[in-house]
Amino acid sequence: MVELAKVLRSKNTEPLYFSFDILFDEKEVYEKVIKSSILTKKLISKLYQVNKENISIIDYPAAYSVKITILEESSLETSETRIYMRLSSTHHCWM
Repeated sequence: MVELAKVLRSKNTEPLYFSFDILFDEKEVYEKVIKSSILTKKLISKLYQVNKENISIIDYPAAYSVKITILEESSLETSETRIYMRLSSTHHCWM
């Protein structure tokens, strides 16, 4: 993903929500990723150990981007710690 995306960023968007933004600079690259169906709730669920029901994946064709949002079930402090630990352990999966 690092080689394909222009921007990969993650952030806490609300107290119990964590988001990833994936932005592409070319329409063809964006469409290739979307058509490959690699970005699925099943994959995100497995990588970050969250329920699929707590994952939202939204494509933004006009901006050649994808937003993945994860709702954590636990308290903010525990949730934040767990999601960052998962980010550290799965960082290589995005590369």
